[in-house]
Amino acid sequence: MRRQKQQPKPRFRQRAASRSVQLFRTKRKLARAQKNVEKLRVLNESVASTAFEQKNSGLPRKQRLAVRTCFKAASRKSSRGMTYDKLWVLECLLMRMKSPQLYEHIRRHQITTLPSKSCLDKQRIF
Repeated sequence: MRRQKQQPKPRFRQRAASRSVQLFRTKRKLARAQKNVEKLRVLNESVASTAFEQKNSGLPRKQRLAVRTCFKAASRKSSRGMTYDKLWVLECLLMRMKSPQLYEHIRRHQITTLPSKSCLDKQRIF
């Protein structure tokens, strides 16, 4: 068995140059991928909103309002400070007047997005 001759190692400048080119290509690929993701995100939002509106249009008005409020709350990090539709606040006031315990149960267990008691107290509907 004969030993093979060792190949001379590339010089430092050559290695640095090849790493620089490799880094440049990788950054370019990343930029292209990010642009593509942004385009797809915009396309997805437009398609999803139109499809959502088509499906939602078949519901009665108050159910549409409840669904829209739930989706608006789901797209936020926190429902604190959320502005509610006047009609939704009126419905919540009526629910709370009929059964305060049920209203608090629905709020506490997050069955539906409902404004807090203090929010309802502050509202001026009429």
